[in-house]
Parts: sequence; structure tokens; C-alpha cells
Amino acid sequence: MSSSIFPFIVINAISGVLTLILFLYAIFKKETFSFKPAFLSMIGMAVIYIFGHVFELASRSLEEAVFWVKFQYLGLAFVAPTSLIVVMHYAGLEKYLTRKHLFLIYTIPVITLILCWTNEFHRLFYHSVHLHPHTSAHLIDFEVGPWYIVHGCFTFGSLFVGIIVLLWYFRQTKSVYWRQISILLLAFVLPVLASFLYLMGYSPYGMDPVPSVMCITSLLYFSAIVSTRFFKLAPVARNHIFESMLDGVLVLNRSLQIIDYNGSAKLVFNQLNPTSMGKPIEEIWAVELVQKISDINGKHEVEWASDNQKHYHVKMTPLMKRDQTMVVGYTIVFRDITNQKQIEERLKELAYMDGLTGIFNRTHFLEKSEEQFVQAIQSGEDLSLIIFDIDHFKKVNDTHGHMTGDLAICHVVEIGKSGLPTDSIFGRFGGEEFIVCLPGMNMSEAGKIAETIRLCFETRPMVTGTFSHTITASFGVAQLNPGVDTLTTLIQRADQALYHSKENGRNQVTTDWEQGRISRPG
Repeated sequence: MSSSIFPFIVINAISGVLTLILFLYAIFKKETFSFKPAFLSMIGMAVIYIFGHVFELASRSLEEAVFWVKFQYLGLAFVAPTSLIVVMHYAGLEKYLTRKHLFLIYTIPVITLILCWTNEFHRLFYHSVHLHPHTSAHLIDFEVGPWYIVHGCFTFGSLFVGIIVLLWYFRQTKSVYWRQISILLLAFVLPVLASFLYLMGYSPYGMDPVPSVMCITSLLYFSAIVSTRFFKLAPVARNHIFESMLDGVLVLNRSLQIIDYNGSAKLVFNQLNPTSMGKPIEEIWAVELVQKISDINGKHEVEWASDNQKHYHVKMTPLMKRDQTMVVGYTIVFRDITNQKQIEERLKELAYMDGLTGIFNRTHFLEKSEEQFVQAIQSGEDLSLIIFDIDHFKKVNDTHGHMTGDLAICHVVEIGKSGLPTDSIFGRFGGEEFIVCLPGMNMSEAGKIAETIRLCFETRPMVTGTFSHTITASFGVAQLNPGVDTLTTLIQRADQALYHSKENGRNQVTTDWEQGRISRPG
């Protein structure tokens, strides 16, 4: 062993020991690492690389040195891409680390390892390998082959992409994370600079200075882990808060292009995937809604029903620069309010609808009919009312029970709805009594509709199991005329006509003609 390179062997050995301690520390402190496998892989490969270089420097022959060079590549080929994967996890971009992408990332390192170990057969990695001519130590010198250039470009490319990602993430995060990111940046930049000096021929005795530099990077990692809870704060904040949010979140730039989203957003928009990044939001969301919600200077909120019958409360908030002088993007939060809307609809039904039959209850019928009554008076259009109730309903209840009575009411309503115009207002007036408002119809037309429904009752008996019963009803019809000034008066006219039907034998229609005179249609 040459005494001239002994200090470098010591420095590299110290670097290897520190990196090994970091590796073991990470294992025993695994609960603090949210992406432990990638980080351990990176450090473990660095350990192989560094100790391989130590034994290369300490070699006593060219053959021994070549063996340790090959050993180094068990780690060296994979350190840079694995470092990039660690940074992707740290910056919250792990959604891009699909199996396909990981396969592509590791394809070149695997080929590099194979070609390095089989170089004697093809000379694609090194054209030639020999001892360095200007030192007594057994230091290797070589002429690079074509694949060595590919490997070098890929290594530098991985590190440069990692640096770019960290710089991007630096701009996105709060100052509490800046020290963490700065440490990672330094850990990336130092090996890049050392490799550049090595390739330019400025390293002592032509030795690879990167393993020595890793002594510094290991100390940086130790400092970060102890002082800033490295690899814990930012990923937990991003992954375990952003990704676990029940609300769907889209992050847009100023041009309303998608730059991030969480898992819940994929439940809102099934077409979201990594290829959606950078695309306009209009490609996944209705253009008119995007325009409506983005035409703002401050916060804006809308309700939106998706194609799958889900209801969302949508809130868009501008993202401002740190000095609050410029909008740099937007967040859109989609909160699922489907259950809330269903409850609201149910409450509306309970407020407006009859619980047994599903038609309007008395209160809501009167509200809707009053609107039509006022409109008819103002426009001079016709308006008629029909009131009817089930004949001898008490007998049905007393004979067959209240459940059968409820079935009879539902049977009557079903037939009644089938015989009414679509713009009619149908309500349960009370018990077995029902009322219909017919906008735009005179009394003659309303009487014909009532007669049609009466005949349907008569010819379509109610059948429940083995029980069949013909239900009949009595009807009263009244029309808006100059002698009717309120809806209550009109209802009273129709009710008088109904009373006349019941007094004259039931199962018939009676209309209220002008001057309150009662007659039966012939």
C-alpha cells in the first residue's frame, strides 16, 4: 500500500463507517421514516460503493483492484436513481412512482451492472483497464467505453432531476421545511461537484472523490435527523393529511392547469391519473362551472351535482405569493354533501308531502293553489277545483282494519294521479278526502276529468291477496268566477257540490254552476 494514498483510504473508510452507522440508525429508528425502504436502499448502496472504493485503493494488484471496482457497482449503479426516488417521496410526488416508471428507472442501472461485470467479453463499459502510470499505488486508470458514457449521463441526469424537484419543492413549502430541503440539496450538489472534478481530471491521483464527499453527506443526514426530524415532518404533513383528507382537492396553477390532486379527488373524477398533471381542468370538469367558479377575485363557492348523482359543495381559494401580492394558483375543494342533500330532500318531503300517499299535504296544496289562484285572477284564465272522498270509508276500516284502509287510500291516489293532467296540483285534504287544482280548465272540462276518475274507481277494484274490494268516491267540482274572490270560497263551492253528491246517493260527480246553483251533469 502506498503511503501517498493512505490518508485518502482513511478518509474513505471513515466515510464508509459513518454511512454504515447512518444505515443502522435508520433501521433502529424506522418508525421515524415514512419512506424507510427507499432511504435504506439509498444508504445501503452508498455503503457498498464506499467500502468497495476503500478496498480498491488498498488493492495489491490490478486484478484485485478490478474486482473491487466491480463490487462498487453493486451500489454505485443504483445510488443516483434511488436518491431521486427518495426525493420524489419527500416532495410528495410518489404517485409518479408506478411499477412501470420504477422499471424504467432501474433498467439502465441493471444493464450497467451486467456490462461492468462482463466487460472482459465486450469492452462496452471500459475499452481498457490498466494501472495509473504516475503513482506507485495500484490505482486503476481506464479508457471509457460507450456504455460508461450512458451510465454517467444517467447518473448525472438523476441527480439533476432530484435537484430540480427539491428546488421546486422549496418554493412550495413553508420556511419550517427550508432547512430540511437545503440539507437534501447540499447532499445532492456535493457528489455532483465531486464527480465533475473527477471527470475533468482535477482529483488527486485520478481517484474518485465522491466516496470521501459522502462523509460530509452522512454527517448532514445525521444532523438533519437529530435536529429537524428529517423525513418526518413534511411527508407526514403531505401524505397523511393531504392524501387522507375525505374532501377531494385539486391544486391548479394560474392558468387553471392541474398540478396536484389527492386520492379523494379521484373518487370525484375517475379520469384523474398522473397523465392529468399539466392539463387544463376543463378536460375533467364542465367548462361553464370552471368559468363560474374561477371568475373571482376572492373565495367562491357553488353546489354541484355530478353525473353519478353525487352532490358536492365546491370551494375555490386563490393561492397567494408569500407577500400576498399575486395569485400563483388555486385550490378547489370538493366536499361530498350527498347525504346532507338527501336529508334536506327528505325533510322537504315531510314538510310538503303526505307521508302515506306521496302527494301534497293540505298545507302545501293550499300554498301552491293560492299561487295559481292569484295568477288566474290576474290573467283572466280559467281555474277549477275537484274535491272527492271515498264512499263509506269508515266501513272499510271497521270491517277490514286500518291497514286495509291505508291501502284503499293509496289505491285511490294511484288511480287519481293516472287520470290527472301533468300541471294539476293534487293533495290530500284530510283523512279520506282529496282535492285537485286544475289551472287553465273550466268547470265542464274539470267535470269530465272527475267523471273519468270516478269510472276508474268503479271498474278497477282494489286487490290485496285473496281480498278484492270495489271502491267508489263522490266528487264536487267548482270553477273560478266573478263571485269567487278567495281560494277558500272556491273550496267551499266545491265542497258544497261534494256534499250534494253524497246526499244524492254517492259515487257521482256534481258541479257548482254560476250563482252557486247545484246541478248534476247529465
